[in-house]
Amino acid sequence: VNGLNQISTMTMSADGGRLYVAGYAANGSASAYSITLFTRNADTGLLTAVGIVASQGVSGVNGLDAAVSSIVLSADGKSLYTVNGSTAIHGTTGQSDLTTFSISANGTLTYVGVYTGGSGTPAVYNPSGLVISSDGKNVYVANASGSSIGVFSRNTDTGALTYLGVISKTTIAGDSNSGSQPSDDRYLESLQDIVITPDGGFVYVASGTMGVVSVFSRDSASGSLTYVQSFSTVSLSGIMVRDLAVSSDGKYLYVGTYGSNKILVCSIDEDSGALTLSSTFAVAGTGGSAHLAVSSDGLSLYSGTYAFFPGLSLGT
Repeated sequence: VNGLNQISTMTMSADGGRLYVAGYAANGSASAYSITLFTRNADTGLLTAVGIVASQGVSGVNGLDAAVSSIVLSADGKSLYTVNGSTAIHGTTGQSDLTTFSISANGTLTYVGVYTGGSGTPAVYNPSGLVISSDGKNVYVANASGSSIGVFSRNTDTGALTYLGVISKTTIAGDSNSGSQPSDDRYLESLQDIVITPDGGFVYVASGTMGVVSVFSRDSASGSLTYVQSFSTVSLSGIMVRDLAVSSDGKYLYVGTYGSNKILVCSIDEDSGALTLSSTFAVAGTGGSAHLAVSSDGLSLYSGTYAFFPGLSLGT
């Protein structure tokens, strides 16, 4: 299928009926990165290719001029967002784009716009991940560069984004409601993943190089984030944090580590969002737990190892 060279990431719709895959479209253009749509048979699980639904430079599309780092769909099924920046294998595309598409009834995409960042606009600076609040009102971007989180409001009708601000150690220090920052002020360096609890109350970001998960409470009315704490995993895993996943009931955060075979299970305080270590367990292989996914029924946790140590583990 054209568009499936150099696949970088993919995501499935909440109903399991569609799969969107980001890759390279072999049409002769070095910048022709694209998104390909598949439909999924609910009975057999088999996929049927619909075709490329977005490609750099086609119908005005911008922001797909490098490998896509992350794709996220809104819960209302109206919008699809991508970022290109830090890749799954800890490389960088050299780009800093957050791109918005609207989704039609048949799953095809229409380009809405792009927010281009970089060193001068740290809201999107070598982005590594993004998440949409469950109420659909906000989008948050984790950045591998700039030690920051970008905050955007979302138009729930069109999906269009408006920049609200950036979270950094400077803004945290200036917020009297913030929790105490750790003595090592690098806790927001090299952010690798960002997740949000199902009720939209708390946001978690992982610092890959520092082995830290930082916790923020979210104001549902304004979309603003308030720093709560930074949970260090260094003494527990000794290595970098790579991926995060929240249990479907919002009670636990799973922390995957790169270069270790451990997954950390942290309980989430229902009032503050603060983390407390509950347990650790090992996964097969030596590449660590670089990618995590929780089943919708909350009964299973899947762990993908790092690229150079391929494998998939299942925990219950």
